Amino acid sequence: MTVQAFLSGELYLLMLVFSRIGTALMFIPGFGESFLSTRIRLIAALVLTWALAPIVRPETLRLPSEPFLLFQDVFIEVLVGLFLGLSARMFITALISAGQMISQIIGLSNIFVMPNVAIQLGSVIGGFLLLAGLVFIFASGLHLLSIDALARSYAGMPLGQPPDITAMTQNFIAVVATGFRLAVQLASPFLVLGFVYYLGLGLMNKAMQQLPVFFVSIPAAVAGGVLMLILVISGMLMTFRDVYADWLTVIEIY
Repeated sequence: MTVQAFLSGELYLLMLVFSRIGTALMFIPGFGESFLSTRIRLIAALVLTWALAPIVRPETLRLPSEPFLLFQDVFIEVLVGLFLGLSARMFITALISAGQMISQIIGLSNIFVMPNVAIQLGSVIGGFLLLAGLVFIFASGLHLLSIDALARSYAGMPLGQPPDITAMTQNFIAVVATGFRLAVQLASPFLVLGFVYYLGLGLMNKAMQQLPVFFVSIPAAVAGGVLMLILVISGMLMTFRDVYADWLTVIEIY
């Protein structure tokens, strides 16, 4: 029995759509978290595949006549899904990176969050911003915008067509740069005030060399940093939402 005789058009369509959607959901913020049950993620991928398949179905769907062509089409969809998922992941990584920078500045870098909260062991501020960002994603409806972006990706990259690797690489590099810029932007108030604070401590230590700077500076840095985080956390999350939503709105694959 040939592959073409074995696969029906509908089954082949569902398999291709699941390859892209399932791969993307492994990394998209809100769906690809390590502490989320694998069964829940699988069910979400199957439900989205069933819902999107009739919408993204091309006018003519070529059935593979050889196993190699089948693996080629599946590999293309997995590659596109990997690009979408990792690109979206860069924005939640920006929150974790910003939290790591903030922890270094306010003296909480040696307090780590549990591994089941983040993908890997990280700072407590980074873990807090990660959970706050995920809650904000669902509260502001960005998870629905993520699903809409997955559906719109089929307009720029139809099923079974090979992607432009050069364009995808350039787009991914741009997303990484945006994520790094976002991390620095979120942590910028702490970077500026931290620089001024520790510069003042250095001058104070030069003026009064008997002053135990370490024991004086750390409690004040922690208390001031936590207070400042309380004041700016809403603005940080709003900035994260705006940047992430803008990318989801204009995302294109050539």
